[in-house]
Amino acid sequence: MTKAKANLNSCITSLLICAPLFIPLSVRAETLRQVLVKDKIDRGKSEIANLDEKITSYAILNDPNYFCIAYYLDNGRNLLCVQHQLSIALLMKNSNKWIQQALDFTKFLPADLARRPGSIQRIIYSEKFIYLDTHINPFAGYMVVLSKNLDFEGGLYGWSEALFDDETIVYHNSQVHFAPTHYAELSVYNPTTKINRKIYPLKPYQNVRLAHIRKVKAAYDKKGEEWFRNHNHHMDPELFNNHLAGKVAVNNRTHSLAVIINYDNTDYWSDEDILKLNGFRELRERMKSNEIKLPLPDDLFMSLYEDLMREKRLNQQDFIINLFKEDKELQIIITGVLKTDKPRQGENWRKYLISLNANWDNLKYWQRLAQIIQLHEASNTKVLYIYRNVTNGKELEYKEMLFSDASKKYGDIPLSNYLESDILNRIFEN
Repeated sequence: MTKAKANLNSCITSLLICAPLFIPLSVRAETLRQVLVKDKIDRGKSEIANLDEKITSYAILNDPNYFCIAYYLDNGRNLLCVQHQLSIALLMKNSNKWIQQALDFTKFLPADLARRPGSIQRIIYSEKFIYLDTHINPFAGYMVVLSKNLDFEGGLYGWSEALFDDETIVYHNSQVHFAPTHYAELSVYNPTTKINRKIYPLKPYQNVRLAHIRKVKAAYDKKGEEWFRNHNHHMDPELFNNHLAGKVAVNNRTHSLAVIINYDNTDYWSDEDILKLNGFRELRERMKSNEIKLPLPDDLFMSLYEDLMREKRLNQQDFIINLFKEDKELQIIITGVLKTDKPRQGENWRKYLISLNANWDNLKYWQRLAQIIQLHEASNTKVLYIYRNVTNGKELEYKEMLFSDASKKYGDIPLSNYLESDILNRIFEN
């Protein structure tokens, strides 16, 4: 390992171990007493630990059954270090009973500091357990599983997505932050049985995923091994970019689960198509919502100007200009905007662009521009996954289909409707 890479890894580790983390409910430290008052919690005669201490990076659960707060004591430096002790206070409202606990993670978590909990993001509960979602980085979290007595029952490297009545929790597996691709992985875990298994992606793969992998592999083969070495890329087409779209739906009666995954089609797009996608986002959205016709609206000029200036700041102007190589007239007026040193000086976008070239007031140039930057495929494809026998001990089964096909066949229905017995049986009979 080079010295530069070693220093980089050291910096990354330091960021994960002790960094200013997102504070869900408070941008400044409050005392625990202030939080209880704000949430109208009457502690009665109960002795609450740390009552007048400042707390930080906390989350609250407050419903008719429970009040629970998980927090860290504020160290006064706006830093949350994972070696800090996590404190939890739980009020069972039906019995008016408080339970309190302080957890020292160094006693029962792995030595890998990156996997230790950070700020508390969310608290949920089942009949027997309490789950704390904590933050590590934008792609990673650690879920702490506690008993109703607040004893540590285990931890999962991920964050909660849904919960079955039998205590099985659906969670999103954490990912490596600085990875060349990011891809969803979903698992189910039952803290009673300790059964933990990944359900997405699940082999054997089905047709939609296999077809996407083939497209990604073909694009990777064109790039060649040298490109992957230079970009520190894994070269594995199975690890294509995809992410969870919306919430996970579960049905306790049918022991089933449904989820929509967004496949990222840009993994196999040409560099030119990706440049079109990223280079003209504002303008494309504007053109979608408004037909290009006379009189040309001011916001059309504004969107084009903002897109071009962003690409200029990113030193992408020569690549943008090259997109228009087949239309020399249009290329000239695009170049005029990107290469000019003339300041805008408060002029509105329409007047400014027309001052650079009068053709910007000509409808046909905008129509030709729209044709060149159009995308022939959506950047994401929604894929529906349906699982059954998730919690009944039978063999797990799943079906995969394009969400557009499912919508045509079953109508515009909520995700949860796919888990009703009649539709679920039709899906698995096909």
